[in-house]
Amino acid sequence: MNGSVRMGPQTLDLTIGHLQLATAAAVTGATVQFSTDGGATWQEASVTGAGDGRYRATFTATADPWARDATVSLRITATDAAGGQLAETTSRAYRLIR
Repeated sequence: MNGSVRMGPQTLDLTIGHLQLATAAAVTGATVQFSTDGGATWQEASVTGAGDGRYRATFTATADPWARDATVSLRITATDAAGGQLAETTSRAYRLIR
């Protein structure tokens, strides 16, 4: 409830869709990248899911043991069958605790 999680295995559930009343093409894929160094480097998360817009990303988040304030940033992309694309980056999405 305070925006922090323990370092280690992480699971992120995604639901990707279109605006209400918009013509909706099937969501065909999603990718998730994460950074624990403020966005200096990015790593790929493992993403599983079907074409219904629901995906699960898993990754292991650790940080430099000397880092004073370790956070996870997320970069998510998605595509649909009509060629539409979504890209969203959330800096400092949540804090890591030891």
